[in-house]
Amino acid sequence: MSKIQLIFQNYQEKITLGFCLLLSFILIFNNDSDSIKNAKINSLNTFSFLYQPFNWLDNQLFLNKKLEVLSSENLRLNLENQVLKVHQTENIRYREFLNFKKRENISSESSLYWRRHEDTYIYIRDNPSVYKNDHISHKLGFQNNISIFSDIGITGIGIDLSNTWLSSNNLGERKRFITTIFAEQLINKNKFSFTPGIAFSIYEKPTNDLFKSKLFPGIDIGYKLSNKISLNANIGETFIIPTFTDLYYSDPNNQ
Repeated sequence: MSKIQLIFQNYQEKITLGFCLLLSFILIFNNDSDSIKNAKINSLNTFSFLYQPFNWLDNQLFLNKKLEVLSSENLRLNLENQVLKVHQTENIRYREFLNFKKRENISSESSLYWRRHEDTYIYIRDNPSVYKNDHISHKLGFQNNISIFSDIGITGIGIDLSNTWLSSNNLGERKRFITTIFAEQLINKNKFSFTPGIAFSIYEKPTNDLFKSKLFPGIDIGYKLSNKISLNANIGETFIIPTFTDLYYSDPNNQ
């Protein structure tokens, strides 16, 4: 008799009982009747202490994953909050800047300029000895413009001082000093704009040391068709003083 047969004989009853119980459980759990369903539920509730540790482990793993997701979401929200704070700070600074610019209703701009011009005129290129004119001119000036912002518009006032002197073998040594004072007022009304203005010039007569003054009124009118297109018209009075060439130039054809 083999060893397996001896084991079977010794545990025959236990093996048979275990087989019967296993077969019974299989038949019971494969049965869908109401009584069997209730028995399944009662059995699971009775032996729940056996699988509760596994449920706790599953719940713990689920909670850990949920915690990771929440941590990631919290990090994203913190970054967005920091960006919003930066934007809020920039907006506050921008509003303060706009308020400052709004309160600053007077602006001034000054400039100092100098221009130099030199030229040579030869009446007959192949024979410069017939007539040749060399002259050098300089113009030094200072300009200041002031803008005043108010409810009625922009008021502009300014002054321009310029001194011009010329050194020429034909025109001689000449100089001229000009003072110009101007004022204008920009008025916006709906799509229309009106800019009346006036300029007052005082300049030295080229022929003597006396000064002569001249008043130049004018007005600009504009109509805004769109943000990029507008129609403008102006009317005014101007005065052109004679140049040094007009007054003193002479050559073989102009005496």
